[in-house]
Amino acid sequence: MKERKDESERLIDQLKILQYYGWPNEIYSKHLKEIDIYDPHKETYEVEEGKVRIYHAFKEVLISYYTGIAINVIHRRVSGSTCFVDATAGIGIVPLLLEDKVIPIFGSAVIPLITPTLGERYFGKKELKPFKMVFLMEKDIKRRNILRKVINEVLERLRNINMPMPHIEFYDDFNSYIHHILMKYRNECNYWLVVIDPTGAEIEWNAMETLLNAREKYKVIVDVMFNFMCGSLRRQKGEACSKKHIFDEFFGDEGWRKCCNEKGFGECLHNYYVDKVKSLNYEVYGSSIWKMGNPWHYHFDLIIYKHHKKSHPWIQPYRSISEYIVNLREDGLYRMLTNGLLINYMQKDRM
Repeated sequence: MKERKDESERLIDQLKILQYYGWPNEIYSKHLKEIDIYDPHKETYEVEEGKVRIYHAFKEVLISYYTGIAINVIHRRVSGSTCFVDATAGIGIVPLLLEDKVIPIFGSAVIPLITPTLGERYFGKKELKPFKMVFLMEKDIKRRNILRKVINEVLERLRNINMPMPHIEFYDDFNSYIHHILMKYRNECNYWLVVIDPTGAEIEWNAMETLLNAREKYKVIVDVMFNFMCGSLRRQKGEACSKKHIFDEFFGDEGWRKCCNEKGFGECLHNYYVDKVKSLNYEVYGSSIWKMGNPWHYHFDLIIYKHHKKSHPWIQPYRSISEYIVNLREDGLYRMLTNGLLINYMQKDRM
């Protein structure tokens, strides 16, 4: 009988998929100058400690992990009509820095191409579960052009090994186009898996509400992975609380201003946002990740429609991973990820 893998092994498996046979390293090397100039995380790298890059690795690991769970849970029910939206796609490559070595991994925009195909094959699944359509949104035109190049590189490699590939469309802004996409493809996509990983408050509540209401309006299933950047929002407290601010659009009203009097500003904002999501008949399951050396969280939230009769199949895997993260703490998480990245990098030709 095959021994069941523990949480650490499951996360390391996702790193292997995100570093698949050195593909991201090859693509990064080919487009090095452009990626280094327009990497959306570049400013963060310049002002934060080196360990912060590992957080970006962890986000991608979680997105890949939960994407794998989602497609297996939903496949029999809506086979052939699963669709993926990355609301903040970036450039498709995340260049991690370990000491003086750059180790690239694939970002969230590439995950819908590889996790349902290469990932399923890696785990020995007989049936691959590709998305029918993938919608990638990146507002910065130069980043979007790099993203196209990265995606085309991945598609070429998938084509060479006879892997199925989704229909892909590129858009410049989630806020402007999510309504159009949901309406246009409401008969093509019975399941929408959406990743939202903003750097701050650029996702407007009107767009978020449109997405979540699609379940009732179009009779489709909507699941969301949302990375709520408490730290980024917290740093804007002084400006935000003193005048009209982009937070009004992010939260959809001015109710968030009650947090201006709270010591835990970022946490208060997160709680307020979660309450708004829950008011639309969704449940929110959050994994809290402490940023290195600072007393506040990032929240990686699963937003899932409320099931009255039985628990969602995502919940148990979420709980086991979430408890593992809490018990591991930051230093343990950092060691686990760095060791995994280095080992995979050294063995990229023998996966």
